[in-house]
Amino acid sequence: MGELKPPVTLLNSHAKPVEYIRAQLEAIVKEHIVEGDYEIKELLKDYRSCCDTMDYLEEQFCLYAEALCERRQGMNMSCLLQKYMDALKKTFKDFSFETDLSKHMLSEQETKLIICIADCLYNDERKDVAITVLQSLNLYYHVQEVEIEEYANDYPYMAYLLVTWLNAQKDCNKALSVANEAISCCIRYGKMTYLFELLYEKGFALFSIGNIKDGKVAVAHSFAGFEETGKKDILDLYRRELTVSFGDFVLEGI
Repeated sequence: MGELKPPVTLLNSHAKPVEYIRAQLEAIVKEHIVEGDYEIKELLKDYRSCCDTMDYLEEQFCLYAEALCERRQGMNMSCLLQKYMDALKKTFKDFSFETDLSKHMLSEQETKLIICIADCLYNDERKDVAITVLQSLNLYYHVQEVEIEEYANDYPYMAYLLVTWLNAQKDCNKALSVANEAISCCIRYGKMTYLFELLYEKGFALFSIGNIKDGKVAVAHSFAGFEETGKKDILDLYRRELTVSFGDFVLEGI
């Protein structure tokens, strides 16, 4: 317990020891996930075993984290999708792929689960359904005002997936609109994780509609960011993709 270094808010609360331990474990698991470390199986076992029962929010979080872990271990998309759906329905019983999300108030955990559900659908070759789900979530963010900082945590990743999928479907004007909104959000709140990918997808959309000049500007900013952060593998992949899609000339001067 001494290693967990509890926050002052928990020390001052009247939480029972088991509630305190579980809250600490949840915070540790979340930190691992944020850092892209999904070696959390043992932590999740401890999370489940520290008490005989869990409330529905604890169960939802645990199912979500277990699914993230299991995806890295190769679980098939249909099983993952079911696990994410089971988790979401702990709090959103009426959710379906056709749900108009703009009429609901979603928690941060629910938005994460909906993004994961869409990603599973897309990778399970249900691409049109996946795009529909994320377009509904994108509308939700706008109805709830995407420029509220709490939404900025997951919005860039959601937008990156949606823009990539729209570009793949040749729906490039919609892709460009979503990319511009997401880039603005990233810059405003300093959420830089997907900024360079979004700039690349913006450039791709611009090339697709024939705006080569502005496309080169967006791609140049993207490539400079990847160079700065040492992501040469992504940079090389994107260079090849542009060459195959549009020809060598789009990279001239970049």
